[in-house]
Amino acid sequence: LEITEMYTQELAGNSVLPISYPLANIISEYKFENNVLDTVGTNNGTATAITYVTGLVNKAADFNGSTSIVEIPDSASLDFSNNKIFSFSGLVYLDQSAGVSADIIVEKFDIGISQYEMIIFYRFDTKKFRIQLYGDKSTNATNRIGVETTATFTTTGWKHVTYTYDGGTTVSSLKIYVDGVLQALTTTFSETFVSIENSTAQVTIGGRRDGAVTNIWNGPLDCFRFWDKELTQVETTAIATAELAGTDINP
Repeated sequence: LEITEMYTQELAGNSVLPISYPLANIISEYKFENNVLDTVGTNNGTATAITYVTGLVNKAADFNGSTSIVEIPDSASLDFSNNKIFSFSGLVYLDQSAGVSADIIVEKFDIGISQYEMIIFYRFDTKKFRIQLYGDKSTNATNRIGVETTATFTTTGWKHVTYTYDGGTTVSSLKIYVDGVLQALTTTFSETFVSIENSTAQVTIGGRRDGAVTNIWNGPLDCFRFWDKELTQVETTAIATAELAGTDINP
């Protein structure tokens, strides 16, 4: 299913192109409408210390920067190993007064050996968005690829972020979009990498569970979606434009 927006006025020139959202490619979706239910799939979350506030698209989940977290049990649909192509998109509120080094947007973390499978986050110390994928975790996390935005983002307020992975083994397989704009990237890790190593680790939103809860987001998060495809520039821009304007792309 794809949604195409219709207009009641004549559009000029190249403005007549339809805006389509690849809704059939959503794996899981979290709208945070007073809950952490998966509104597309079956990967419902469990919320700890989450409150709900007015966001850009209806309600948003507000994280307190110290104890808030959403935990989603491991499932086959959220297994990103074996070169599975995927994208992640969402709205994040940057609170530049947070005073922390790095806060997690979403990740999979293997508590048993204290290693990541995948982590998507924003570094408040450098003001950059980053993604890192990990392969053979027995090699002490040296089997990984990672990139971050070359540009910095220093303004308090809402940002739309999209991270994509095309299933490859090098940093060129990773892309980051901010507010629908493809970003120039700086390599953070470029090591031997074949595929994400899968475990039974849960997915967490807004923080990491490693005994204690750490690297907690401070502020609202909204419209989180995992996709089973590499979103294109056109799709990413359309989704970001709609959600930043308060439109629910999958009502």
